[in-house]
Order: sequence, then structure tokens, then C-alpha cells
Amino acid sequence: METNYQATSQLYWISALVTALMDIVFVALLIWRVKPARFRQLKWPLVTVSTIFWIALWYAVMWDAFIWETSFRYLFQPWQRWVWPPVYGLISGGVAWLFWWLSMRLPGNPILYFVLLGGLESFVDHYWFIGNRRD
Repeated sequence: METNYQATSQLYWISALVTALMDIVFVALLIWRVKPARFRQLKWPLVTVSTIFWIALWYAVMWDAFIWETSFRYLFQPWQRWVWPPVYGLISGGVAWLFWWLSMRLPGNPILYFVLLGGLESFVDHYWFIGNRRD
């Protein structure tokens, strides 16, 4: 499954900038619209949606020719394309519960903590995967 596309540093930097700008807008909207009392009620919907979202996203990216050829084939074995999405989805649901729990116990706005913890976890994931590339 070859592709003619190329992943460049410029492409990744542009993607990161666009994503960061979108994140700022969406987080500001969440903080404005979802009050802490409502966030407290969202524990199980957050866990459920997180699990489903990450399973779906991982299946989508694992089977995308561009993503597989330019990065994931260096991280995963071909058989992991089927196994990793549900495993990571379940792990992500547990992490969403943990972050919700921590966010509710920290002073200040729990939504901001939830998002910041998610960003920190994403950084750790990407750092770990980049460091464990198999060439």
C-alpha cells in the first residue's frame, strides 16, 4: 500500500499551528458554555464518548495509506492495525475517567484542567512513540 504523498517538517508545523489555534477557540468556548456543576455530571458520557472516539480515530488512521506509510508502519507491526484501536480506546476511556476525577479535585475550572491533562498525556504519548520508532 504505497502512497505518493510526503510528510515534511513544514507540513507537521503547519498542522500543529492550525490545531493549536483551533484548540484555543474550542477550549475558550467550553469554559464559557459548560459550568463546573454540569461538568461534574458528564463523567460517564465523557468516558463513553472518549472510548468510542479513540477506537474510531485509531481505526481510521491505522487504515489510512498516507498515515500508515509515512509514520505508523515505523511504530506498529501490521497485525497491530486490528488490535491497537480497541485496546487504546479502552485505555483512553480509563484515562478520561482519571482526568475527570483529577479535574474535579483541583481548584479552579475543571474543564481547563481536563483539557490541560489531555494535552500533557498527548505530549507523553507522542514523545514515547517517537522514541520507540522501529526502523
